[in-house]
Amino acid sequence: MSEVSNVDAAINKSFNDLIYRLTGTNDLSTIKQIAPSVKLKKDFLVSYEPINIYDKSFLVTRFNKKSLLEKLDSLKIPIIGYNRPTVMLK
Repeated sequence: MSEVSNVDAAINKSFNDLIYRLTGTNDLSTIKQIAPSVKLKKDFLVSYEPINIYDKSFLVTRFNKKSLLEKLDSLKIPIIGYNRPTVMLK
């Protein structure tokens, strides 16, 4: 797999994770309403930076909060919260 496709996959996953944290859903149809392709997901991207932690590579992404919240609002997709935990326990 090329480095570009690895970056695209990481951006895609990061965007999907962010939508899950904001809305509580990881339903693909909801995500496709917001941004149906990786290219459109990148429109919300402000920056990304590769980092290494203990010899493992990670990609830190930053998305445009204002434009993403406006998009969710225009689609009438409710927002659960900004500080939603990555793992939820029952």
